[in-house]
Amino acid sequence: MGHVPGPGLEQGHLPQADSRLLTHAILGLNTSVWHWYRPGGPTSLTTISDFFVRRQLAILGLTASQTDQMMTN
Repeated sequence: MGHVPGPGLEQGHLPQADSRLLTHAILGLNTSVWHWYRPGGPTSLTTISDFFVRRQLAILGLTASQTDQMMTN
């Protein structure tokens, strides 16, 4: 777990950070949703999904326009 989580960090799409800490943060974000998400709550599952997918793709190095194109196909 001591490597850079993805090219997004290397390419400057994400602020420089300790790669191990960033990895833990990403994993924590993805595994914590069940703690706070409530069906019928103020944020829809679609909104949450879109938010998470876009950030994960940025970590992999995709630009916003590439992500938009990928998500509309």
